[in-house]
Amino acid sequence: MAALTRFTPAVVEAILQAKRSRESDRAAATAGGVTPSALYGWLRRGRRGDPRFADFVNAFESAERAAIAVRDDALRAACRAVLETSA
Repeated sequence: MAALTRFTPAVVEAILQAKRSRESDRAAATAGGVTPSALYGWLRRGRRGDPRFADFVNAFESAERAAIAVRDDALRAACRAVLETSA
């Protein structure tokens, strides 16, 4: 139950910011000052329908998708650059 008391707006924002910065789940949890197991517990609860965590799950997954999109864009740009220099 101690992990639930750490579920504060400041902790959530630190975790989400880390995910937006393409950090791993472990690093995001650390950025928020919680353990990875606490983070995974919150995600599990939200995915199982606990309304206290539903918005967090949506924001976390959105941050993950945004980070993946940025990574993919950078990879595409790098591939284009390689192809242009080798042509």
